[in-house]
Amino acid sequence: MNEINKSAMIDDLVELLRIRSVTGCNLGRFRCHETIRQMANRFGFNATSHASGQVMVVSPKGLRGQAKLGIIVHSDTVPVVEKEWSYNPYGEICSGRVYGRGVIDDKMGIITALYAMKELKEKIEDSWQIIIGSREEGQWTDMEEYLNENHPIPTFSITVDGDGIQHGCRGTINIMFEFPENGNVERSVKSIRSENHAWNVTPSKLTVTLDDGDSVTVSSEAMHSAFATNRKENAIYKMMCALREVFQNQFPGFVRFMDSYVETDNAETIGIEAISEFFKKEGFPDSSICPTLCQFEGGALRIGVNFRVSVGISKDDVTKALNTICEELGCTYEIYDATYASYVLPESEEIKMMLESYKKILGKETTSTFALGTGYNAVFPNCAIFGPRFDPDHDEEDLCHQADESRSIEDIYTFEEMLEDFVHNYLKR
Repeated sequence: MNEINKSAMIDDLVELLRIRSVTGCNLGRFRCHETIRQMANRFGFNATSHASGQVMVVSPKGLRGQAKLGIIVHSDTVPVVEKEWSYNPYGEICSGRVYGRGVIDDKMGIITALYAMKELKEKIEDSWQIIIGSREEGQWTDMEEYLNENHPIPTFSITVDGDGIQHGCRGTINIMFEFPENGNVERSVKSIRSENHAWNVTPSKLTVTLDDGDSVTVSSEAMHSAFATNRKENAIYKMMCALREVFQNQFPGFVRFMDSYVETDNAETIGIEAISEFFKKEGFPDSSICPTLCQFEGGALRIGVNFRVSVGISKDDVTKALNTICEELGCTYEIYDATYASYVLPESEEIKMMLESYKKILGKETTSTFALGTGYNAVFPNCAIFGPRFDPDHDEEDLCHQADESRSIEDIYTFEEMLEDFVHNYLKR
């Protein structure tokens, strides 16, 4: 890619970052997709809307029928707490870096995919699609409706939303537990206010107001639920500890639940085996849970838990475990959405080709891994993960979902070149 196109790519990324597109914001989604449509048309590609406007598909004008390659990305982001940022969360270039919510997850993925295809125009088969969802950080109603419309699904797909090359991911289930109030208590919770609300991010601040007028605020770093290993730093646990006596009297089941969360391994808190021995030998990651939402409504405490499901765990396993734990704790539960683990063979030719492009462009060898998080690759058959971050051993600290989310401009150039090389080798004429 020449210097003019490199500069244009960064300009287009900043333009997309300027659009506030938190999951569920229809105006943000519309503006993002309209901006992408204009870019695609500028490059000579088709851009069509599907699933009631929730999904946009960019494709070459010569595509007929099923595409050989799909590139799956998403335009929505997690929320922003603006006062926690030192840079503009809606797009800023400083000291060779691009700052903004969605740089890593996943607007860089959209822009690098568009520019890779622009660079490869006339050099590859017209047999590809960029499929852009808008609800990856929430409930996947976009992809559910898109698949129900029976569009031809690409033979092989990649999601540009992960670390290095990954041949699968854990599933994810969002569960809301409701703990009823325990009779008459002298001092009780009147309200709970959370600084941010997302199934896959722990709260950064919680303020509890009691019926006697006192209030307690706890703060903690917001953590992605897939990687929140320091459980005692979860703001919901810190809130419980700060007011242990109050919660013990009012919601004893909640206290038992949170104590178990920090004391047991992974998903054993809710009675799920972390992973079967067979898949453990294959190197797949454990299941895990992470409390992320905290609400007080109508005298009941509601705790939202993001459950990352490893391979080999079925719907029946989950239902049985939840029924058992709720009977023990005297609570109820509701499942909001569920996606189970997915993977492709790490020995496949496609994975080998991605590994070759990675080594060629970055100059370092890596192996394909299994993602701890859950992305759109769990929706599409025969779908792996390719960047936009490199292998964690070859990359800087992951700032995804954090304040001052940012990416080195040189790393953006490098990943675009890596993606371009793989697509060229996969679809060369």
